[in-house]
Amino acid sequence: MTRHKGIPASGGIAIGKSYVFRTDLPVLGDRKVDSTADELRRLDAAIQAVAARLRELERGVNENGNSERAEILALQLEFLDDPSLVGEARRSIQEQSLNAEAALMRASDALVEEFAKVEQEYFKQRADDIRDVSVRLLRTLLGLPEASLAEVPPASVVVARSLAPSDTATMNTANTVAICTEVGSAISHTAIISRSIGIPSVVGLGGLPVNDYSQLIVDGDEGVVIVDPDEETLVRYRQRKEAWETRRNGALSRATEPAYTEDGRHVEIVANVGSPTEARRAPELGAEGIGLLRTEFLFLQRNTLPDEAEQYDVYRRIFEPFPTGPIVVRTLDVGGDKELPSLKRLPEGNPFLGLRGIRLSLSEPQVFRTQLRAILRAAVGHDVRIMFPMVATVDEFRRGREQVRVAIRELEQAGTACNASCQVGMMIEVPSAAISAFQIAEEADFFSVGTNDLTQYTLAMDRTSAFLSSQADPFDPAVLFLIERTVSAAHAAGKWVGICGEMAGDPLALPFLLGIGTDELSMVGGRIAKLKEAIRGLAARELRDVVGECLRLPSGSEVRTFLARYSEERGARS
Repeated sequence: MTRHKGIPASGGIAIGKSYVFRTDLPVLGDRKVDSTADELRRLDAAIQAVAARLRELERGVNENGNSERAEILALQLEFLDDPSLVGEARRSIQEQSLNAEAALMRASDALVEEFAKVEQEYFKQRADDIRDVSVRLLRTLLGLPEASLAEVPPASVVVARSLAPSDTATMNTANTVAICTEVGSAISHTAIISRSIGIPSVVGLGGLPVNDYSQLIVDGDEGVVIVDPDEETLVRYRQRKEAWETRRNGALSRATEPAYTEDGRHVEIVANVGSPTEARRAPELGAEGIGLLRTEFLFLQRNTLPDEAEQYDVYRRIFEPFPTGPIVVRTLDVGGDKELPSLKRLPEGNPFLGLRGIRLSLSEPQVFRTQLRAILRAAVGHDVRIMFPMVATVDEFRRGREQVRVAIRELEQAGTACNASCQVGMMIEVPSAAISAFQIAEEADFFSVGTNDLTQYTLAMDRTSAFLSSQADPFDPAVLFLIERTVSAAHAAGKWVGICGEMAGDPLALPFLLGIGTDELSMVGGRIAKLKEAIRGLAARELRDVVGECLRLPSGSEVRTFLARYSEERGARS
């Protein structure tokens, strides 16, 4: 028996047999060709075939309501047009008479090496995307079959160096009980995908010495994998697994019921949504509404902007499953790591502090009002609320709200029906907005705290950095202070406030978030049942003391320890 520690990526306990997923390619040497035109045609044919397959996979995962995987696959499609990859490969064929395989390998290796040098986790993920696309192209050029996880045996733990989105798009999720990878972080593709599937996952394990059919225990909560466990360990983990499944099944059976604390306080639980399919599934998962509709999916990965009619039709379909529940629509949030091909912008030295979120919308008023008109039209008969992202100052909010008024006037003058009474609020994602919350609350109808960005901007730590991700902690008392200030400011003005970052779906954060009086929590659909069950085990009257202790403690790790101890003691009393 051997025990291996990695990074917990998706919680739960799984026991199964290893299925080692291999995507090795034969050794490829350089080979000169007589006809560069023939090689260029071979490369172009491979590009077209891979593009068609990626689009097919993207459609499939979108239809299954998995927007996270769809977005990643759409991003990979971009690399098939990237001059740094296929452009360089074509140049090597033309100038050096290399065969297509060798030219592609050279271009891919150079680009992967360039991205891998950058410390930010975001760019390391792009290196994985390039590697995945290149392997697909090479397999097509070599006439090799597609590497597939469709045939994994029942009760399999998939073990791989890493898993690309195109690998998991074909995964037999019914037979896969867990995922283990040698590389990756808590925000890597594998982590995102395993959470969306709802199976335990441990990443960043380094070498895992297993062959096919080794017995494995995967503890996704602790980030531990046990190879060939002894009988005593198996018995202990089977008991833990049974208890975990009992809790999960109980929570799922009550997912559609409202969440009340023991002393009767109702907490509104809503969903983060990024596609019409996710919106249709959200009520079944227990969502009482939509707390964050990401509208970027309509704009990204395309060379033209969506017009008002297209946006109206998509928003109408997303709103349909919620005839009464609240629907919070975030206006276009691009910039930083999300570029918009249809809007040509000058390059920025630090795009994360540049023209992004509401700033980009205000710089493109026609694009902004086209989106606002589509939202207002689709909002007829629904409780739709418009939310601006990345607002830093009261002036930015005022200018955004004025654009809503202009859009309403344009629709009314055209005789077009619209919901002119939509609430208009904003995200709290930067410290200046939280500090000014008492002033902004006089003008905004609501706040929604984006804890992911608020954490990185408060602590000046890139939350995607492999070196800093463990330190960029939303439980840091400085971040908690800004969240508490935001809620206090909203309530002092008679406004409501929600949380829509990762912290909203974390049961450990619940005592603090409920203790400060948070009105709404918005999260991915798969976390709703578990969080509702956690709410039912708390008493709101006790939680002000919890808040005070959290704000007194000097570090995020001490806050986490205190909250974990409180939850254990409360569970023992219940």
